[in-house]
Amino acid sequence: MKHTLLAAFAAVFLFSGLTGFPTVVTVTPALAQGSDVLVQDGLRLPRSHQYELYNHENASYGIVRVETVPSYLKQGMWIYDRTAGAWVSHPSVGNPNPQYAASGRDFRREASASDQDVLVQDGLRLPRSHQYELYNTENASYGTVRVETVPSYLKQGMWIYDRTAGAWVSHPSVGNPNPHYAAASRDSRREELLGQREVDFRADRDVIEVGRDEGRFQKIRIVVRGAPIQLRDLKVIFADDSVFDPVSRDRILREDSAYVFDLPGHRRIIKRITFLYRSIDRREGKATVLVYGEH
Repeated sequence: MKHTLLAAFAAVFLFSGLTGFPTVVTVTPALAQGSDVLVQDGLRLPRSHQYELYNHENASYGIVRVETVPSYLKQGMWIYDRTAGAWVSHPSVGNPNPQYAASGRDFRREASASDQDVLVQDGLRLPRSHQYELYNTENASYGTVRVETVPSYLKQGMWIYDRTAGAWVSHPSVGNPNPHYAAASRDSRREELLGQREVDFRADRDVIEVGRDEGRFQKIRIVVRGAPIQLRDLKVIFADDSVFDPVSRDRILREDSAYVFDLPGHRRIIKRITFLYRSIDRREGKATVLVYGEH
């Protein structure tokens, strides 16, 4: 087995050296657990992996520290995880590759700091170490605010963004507040990211595989970012191969909107979710669809 693995890795690196471009590997990166993982700006990055920045000018790679990866992705740079043999960000996998997107579970782990590091007020639970920003709808800008002022802004219906976690505390796409920040429902209502996809202008059919042991869900929430989409078909396939089709007609989902529906039965196990959709506004560009499951 050892010799087989070595041969496989040798083949991958030989191909990379000949083409100047790494092979696109579709296997899921083996992500580490606990303190060995950097969870930042919606990303989940194993600290022990070697990350490389791709230079378009000379088709070369340079090693970068894991802490700098989120910043490079915000600039639209291509980052390659040499250890996993997979792109973190690249046109072929998205920005980021969904395999590196932090899930609701990661977010909860990050936010579960000791109580003295968390502000619990007005039904909210806010990590004090996070940077919170108030979104100004008039000029589409963000301004940093103190954690103690966040509950007051939410009462006024303002949009607050947690820059550290890369998540909205309050926004039409997640509710007011985002369930992850609700102190009362933190244990009774748990939500996790099942997957995300980039939507093109042609009719795209995508599949999000779930099929995990803990994958028993009561609701599905679909969030659209970047541009509006036309949702033509949506099917939820359960572990027993039964199919639930909640979309009876074409549905337009606007940017930063959310579509929530209950699943039939009690805490059903989902095998996969299939979509047929397309982005409908070329001026706004492609859309990103995020699918969350609520336990």
